[in-house]
Amino acid sequence: MSSGESRGIVAVVNLRFGFTCMNPGSPTRLSTVAWLMAGTLLAAPAGAEPTKEAREASKASFVEARKLWDGGNYLEACAKFEESYQHAPSVGNLLNLGRCAERRGKLATAKRYFERSAEMAEADGEAERAKAARGLIAGLEPRLSKVEVTVDPQPEGLEVTLDGQPIQLGGGPVEVDPGEHRIAAYAPGYERDEERVEIQSEGELRSVALNLTKLPGPDVTTGEERGPGLLIGGIATAGVGAVGLVIGSVFGTMALGKQSDLEETCTIPSQCPRMRDDGTSFDAEQIKSDARQDATISTASFAVGGALVGVGLTLILVDVLTDDDSPPSDDVAFIPYLGLEGAGAGLHLRF
Repeated sequence: MSSGESRGIVAVVNLRFGFTCMNPGSPTRLSTVAWLMAGTLLAAPAGAEPTKEAREASKASFVEARKLWDGGNYLEACAKFEESYQHAPSVGNLLNLGRCAERRGKLATAKRYFERSAEMAEADGEAERAKAARGLIAGLEPRLSKVEVTVDPQPEGLEVTLDGQPIQLGGGPVEVDPGEHRIAAYAPGYERDEERVEIQSEGELRSVALNLTKLPGPDVTTGEERGPGLLIGGIATAGVGAVGLVIGSVFGTMALGKQSDLEETCTIPSQCPRMRDDGTSFDAEQIKSDARQDATISTASFAVGGALVGVGLTLILVDVLTDDDSPPSDDVAFIPYLGLEGAGAGLHLRF
């Protein structure tokens, strides 16, 4: 098509989907799946459900931590709560790690621990403990220190970080712990800007205004660069989707295997032996729980993977059909996203 014809029709493709583990048991399991979907293949099953030994070690560390805390040895107690968490995350050790952070004045960190504790309690059906965690969060809210960041201008490709971690503009002030913080902004074709702020007291609100200066030379975003970028983005997105389909197949196979094990060992559905024929222990409830988790992860992986493959193929098709001489600007915009709460992509086309 000619450049004169490329302004007549606007097509918007917006794919959005989410996934949630109904019975995750451990946030480690779900976060591992997210990393796998991002293309990181783990050699060891780091996201597996904690073993019986790990749960017992976690409980032992927790009991010792409570004794230390009651005795006023807070520093040692907090180290033991962290040890308990590393063995097997639980509502209790997350709550106490939040109290440890609050005692050190790290209120933003404490809030994150309480939030994770509340989410885990809600997932496990522990309404009272979830309510208690939400109450602790409410008590922290007025005391939290925050940094409000603005950037001018906000060109395409803008990246804003707080202490090296990306943040989103327009979502309100960012909650931070006391101490020094580094805020930086960068965009292709612009000079990087950075500022440091010192948070000294509770409830402090600091505003940081960053200004980007355009570098001399031609625009980085050109018509010639858009085609290859779109094609590469499509291939990469489809590749990540393919990884999701593989993960879905693996976890689906695992779920079917566990279900088959239950059916073969439990001759009567309501009566399962505690020992197998070969003399090894048989925990039917644990196997059922693992099978449900594997099935949930399989379903989520298939949903995410299938959608990303579709988006990737769409981008490749758009690249093939788009004329190389089409003008730059906002004719094609594509933003994929993937996280613990969901994944998807937005695609904006102007023909």
